[in-house]
Amino acid sequence: MAQLAGACGSFTGIANGGGCTPTVGNFNVALSGTFVGTCVLQKNYDNGSWGWTNVSENATGTAASYTAPVSMQMTEFEAGVSYRWICTAYASGTINYRISQ
Repeated sequence: MAQLAGACGSFTGIANGGGCTPTVGNFNVALSGTFVGTCVLQKNYDNGSWGWTNVSENATGTAASYTAPVSMQMTEFEAGVSYRWICTAYASGTINYRISQ
């Protein structure tokens, strides 16, 4: 399996994180740190021109948002889909993010 062009970094305010393109299959996403804030995982199908879409938590399309450290394994079935973390609300601390395979 090809290696993921990973993304990691941190938020100390409202911002978009760096995107990366996983290969088809399983990959990891994580948030860590001591913080008061909210992050959302987003995906894009064509290098940004189609726009970013929030990853849903359910079939109704409600965006999954995270206010505490989290680590998840995701699966992507379509080649070339990009993922990124965004910080949508921020009060304090450092929010570390990572997307890796």
